[in-house]
Amino acid sequence: MLNTLTPVLGGSLDLDHLSPKSLARVSGRTSGGYSVYRPMTAATAVAQAPSMKLESLDHVAISVRDVARSAAWYCEVLGLDRLHEDAWGSNPAVVGAGGTGLALFPVEGAGQPPPGHDVLTMRHVAFRVNSAGFEAAQAELRARGVPFTFEDHAISRSIYVHDPDGHRIELTTYDRR
Repeated sequence: MLNTLTPVLGGSLDLDHLSPKSLARVSGRTSGGYSVYRPMTAATAVAQAPSMKLESLDHVAISVRDVARSAAWYCEVLGLDRLHEDAWGSNPAVVGAGGTGLALFPVEGAGQPPPGHDVLTMRHVAFRVNSAGFEAAQAELRARGVPFTFEDHAISRSIYVHDPDGHRIELTTYDRR
């Protein structure tokens, strides 16, 4: 018997004769059969808009060498609050502001430095501040001797700092005052 796709495609497709690249697009068994990945065009995306509605970014999980040290740095230097400590303790230690958090997990093994721009990875985490907060952040970082860089992105201004593990953290404001 041939290994075929039928319900979703409306015909049959012999899976035994697909190239490895085509086979990789088969996403698995669904209740009605198999589904196949098909790239969407802009027109298809509008016509097939998902019914789900995301509320906001909840958290980003990052690995750190020393959870306690990192949690203290994010709270003391960036002014984030400890979240969910009563439920989870320090694994992960969650810090955040305004409904968005960072979940700090202990790295497994020795840990490698963050990769460069030639690797598919998250490049930085950005927190939004207002104009007054942006100026205060720069003053606070200078007072603490924490190095940072400034970039003007035309629609926003940002400063970038590295946490104790080398993760790049952005503080940005869209206030152009």
